[in-house]
Amino acid sequence: MRRFRKAAALGLAALMAVGSVNFAGVTTGAAGLPTTDGHDKYVNKNVFDVISSDTFGTKELESPLFDKTKGSSDITDLQVPTLAYDESSIGLVWQKPEKYDNVADYNVYINGKLAGTARENYKVNAAWASQYMDSFYDYYTAQGKSDIDMVNVDIHAYRATGLEADTEYTFKVVAIDKDGKELGTAKEIKQKTTAKAEVLNIKDFGAEESEGYVTYNDEINEKIVKNTKAIQAAIDACPEGGKVVIPENTDGKVFVSGAVWLKSDMTLEVNGTLWASPNSDHFEIGFLMYPFYTDTRGWGLLNATSADENAPLENIRITGNGTLYGNGWKYGAGDKMYEDGYTSNAGVNTQAGDPSDTENYGLPRYMGGSNTKVYYYGIQAADSAKKYLANLTNEDGSRKYSDELINSLSGYIEKDLADNGKVDKNGKDKRHNGIFPLFCGFAG
Repeated sequence: MRRFRKAAALGLAALMAVGSVNFAGVTTGAAGLPTTDGHDKYVNKNVFDVISSDTFGTKELESPLFDKTKGSSDITDLQVPTLAYDESSIGLVWQKPEKYDNVADYNVYINGKLAGTARENYKVNAAWASQYMDSFYDYYTAQGKSDIDMVNVDIHAYRATGLEADTEYTFKVVAIDKDGKELGTAKEIKQKTTAKAEVLNIKDFGAEESEGYVTYNDEINEKIVKNTKAIQAAIDACPEGGKVVIPENTDGKVFVSGAVWLKSDMTLEVNGTLWASPNSDHFEIGFLMYPFYTDTRGWGLLNATSADENAPLENIRITGNGTLYGNGWKYGAGDKMYEDGYTSNAGVNTQAGDPSDTENYGLPRYMGGSNTKVYYYGIQAADSAKKYLANLTNEDGSRKYSDELINSLSGYIEKDLADNGKVDKNGKDKRHNGIFPLFCGFAG
């Protein structure tokens, strides 16, 4: 347990640095190894020395690592993050004051007028996260389900909406206490919205709605290819600063597509559902998860990368209230499939502290996949894994696995589960040694 606490604390120290570090350049020493310059700049050395000690977590600290009762009450680092603004909205973030023991919220002023508080704004612009946070605190604190002293998360972000295009706004932010009294001096920042964007609707380029396909044939393939080309055509035609819109769907329908490729200086606004094709052939092979990998994988549903390493893509926004659905795995929890595996189980599997409003805030769960179970649990993941096996050859060039054998895998694994789980933790079948070990490692 002591080792766990120490590891967690060291991880916390690392996370303290992540919010501010720019990894665009790395300083190295004479031996080619990274120096500690960045670490010393962004991590409090005195704090790190304490939590990296062998005694940390085993005894009371002689003095607290941080004193939230002292220092300035002014917020710091007020900024508009890169691309956190468009023609009608601007996002702000900041750091809490050095003295924050009595900080309850933050007032935000727009052009001299009080627009609201950070917490009020969060409930509107981050409704899902807000609902889960409120339910968590209600369960563990208000209902007394835990004796742990829960720390109330501080909200130091604000999203101003309904703004005019191509207009500069002045924002001021100041901390307040639980009674609404302002603490310290307000900090100010100016930001201009973008010019009104030219909007391109994918329907105008030929994209059509359909059911969300989980299987495919020649007819379905033709529809998906047509949709993919239509969406790509809209992206290709988008002018600098323009916006491609995936509109809201009707009657539970979606837009099914293969891989599409974004470009610099554009916005993709997803208001409907962009549903990934169940056919893995619609996602080109060539993606390397890391530069040192040798095995290539399929690209994703949305891709923002350049073939020219010296000319990376830039200024791309993805916005909207819609859904990007990967279509990789069936619905379920662990090894228990929900109904036929294709019917959403959103809100069915809840945990302690989840919102009670599962109709509006229920999350789906998916089957616990693995390198062997993918053939039964997967949708597009299964299609990709089966095609990998179909392409394996013997030294003489003949296929290593027949279509009959590959297509039998789904039923074989389903039967194993029905027989109380005859597949061991390593993915090897306990009764037919020599078959499943061959299939390990192909589900990526």
